[in-house]
Amino acid sequence: MRLKSFVFILLLSLWAPPATWGQTSTEPFTPSGVEKTMTTVFDPKASQENTLTLYGSEEYTDNVNESAKARSDMISIIGARGNYIHQASRFQVKAALDGSYNAYALGNHANEFKGSGQATATVAAVPNLLFLEGEDRFRQVYTSLTTGETNPTDTSRDQVTQNSSTARVYVTPHFNDRLELKLGTSYGAIAYSQSDNATDKQYYTAFGQSFYALTSTFKLSTETEVIHIDTNHRSQDKYLCSGGFIWNYSETGSFEAKSGPRLNTYSTHASQLDWYWNALLSQSFKRYTFSLDTSSLDVENPSTNYSSRTQKAGASLAWQGERLGLRARGEYVFLNGQETADTRQVNTSLTGSYDLTPRLTLKAAGSRNVSAQSGNNITRWYADGSLSYALNDRYSLECYYRWKIAESSSSSNNSYTLDRFGLSIKRTF
Repeated sequence: MRLKSFVFILLLSLWAPPATWGQTSTEPFTPSGVEKTMTTVFDPKASQENTLTLYGSEEYTDNVNESAKARSDMISIIGARGNYIHQASRFQVKAALDGSYNAYALGNHANEFKGSGQATATVAAVPNLLFLEGEDRFRQVYTSLTTGETNPTDTSRDQVTQNSSTARVYVTPHFNDRLELKLGTSYGAIAYSQSDNATDKQYYTAFGQSFYALTSTFKLSTETEVIHIDTNHRSQDKYLCSGGFIWNYSETGSFEAKSGPRLNTYSTHASQLDWYWNALLSQSFKRYTFSLDTSSLDVENPSTNYSSRTQKAGASLAWQGERLGLRARGEYVFLNGQETADTRQVNTSLTGSYDLTPRLTLKAAGSRNVSAQSGNNITRWYADGSLSYALNDRYSLECYYRWKIAESSSSSNNSYTLDRFGLSIKRTF
């Protein structure tokens, strides 16, 4: 049913007069949907942008269920990637999709749809003042957040499809050119494809946000949220108040931060008062882009009745040459909360792309993810490489290899290796 609501919004956007697929976010669900900037701009003239790539692949894997007792299979894959934006004077739709249907020839795994998508529709009920918004997102996540983030090399073992739907009503009153305000309320629901392994939730939110421009490059910000979360048997209330700033200190650099007290109360009569923060420093110079980030956020955990807490610190460095591009990322995450075991995660990754010729591109990536908690450490290693050739401006061929090693200190059943080989043809519209 949740997938149907996403498809409905997506079809609505495709029905609108022809227009461009642009980049839209597929970030994890946030109940209030409060954005960093609040100005909702509608093009007085109808416009549309779109990009779409369809592809078909044949793949062999030697461990289709990611098990110590490996079983192989052949996979036929049909997929699509694309973005879509339609704008009119009082109506805006954004959509993104990256998904595939996988059919397993030997029957060692059930046929499945995998991927992620988002569709958002915004209507200006009263221009520049009152807005109505609907959003639907879906993606694959691990049943327990303590496992970490999913990787494209993973199969669907220990994963569920998370579908989040949100309806918002908000106003943006205008008092002067320096001050931006956004006040509203929202209802959100999170549903999972395998409800026996995950807990569905409902969110009721009231939110407020403001920006005040002291100069053309420096803004002060405030944010307030009150959130009530319901599950079948438990409930949780969140209260958050924060202040911060956004500083564009140069044409290629910015620093933004916000922080404040956060209170969580639970139906078990427990409560927790702590400090919330979220900060990002980004700087580009010549061919380099560098960023530092740190945060303490409440995040959705499928396997618990309550949200979990992540405290994160990370750094990224990217370099882009004429033919070679490289990006490195490292982060440390501490995860805890009600019904969530204390977990420390260390994630590192390196990706690269090299244009051998104008038509021939080589890509490679490697990463290591460590998730450690009392009595159990899980380490996952990933490596993949691909070689793609552009037949013309529409069609391309790609061959690829993906590799994974999982090591568990508590169970040999969770230690295994995985190899995947594939050939794909793509058509870009």
